[in-house]
Amino acid sequence: MSETRPHLKSVGGEPKEPAAASAAARQAQPEAPASRRATLWIAVLLALACLALLIQTRRVGALSGEVTRLNSELVGTRAALVAYEGRLATVREVVGDLSQRLAQLDELVRRDPLAPLAPEAAEATEAGEPAAPVEP
Repeated sequence: MSETRPHLKSVGGEPKEPAAASAAARQAQPEAPASRRATLWIAVLLALACLALLIQTRRVGALSGEVTRLNSELVGTRAALVAYEGRLATVREVVGDLSQRLAQLDELVRRDPLAPLAPEAAEATEAGEPAAPVEP
């Protein structure tokens, strides 16, 4: 059994030299630490971005709660303001009426009690209405 086996060789390419293989290995080694460093920086920056996102999300939640609280206070304050304006209008009406009555009383006080009544005032007293103020 002394068959000899044929020897196989690669076809179509130049054989690689050991010097070229060692040069390629040397170039690959410096790139590996640089790519690891870049990957590390990307991971650190991604972690910082996630942390910043978490902090901002909490702030947004707190501010949304504050906005909701302030909106409810604003609705209550607006309702109180409308009620206050209604009471103020009532007070203005009462004060206007009181001012008119005081002007009539002031006119009665200033009028001479012995002076004859004006025709308009005489008609008003006969009808049972208070006398209209007479201008001097």
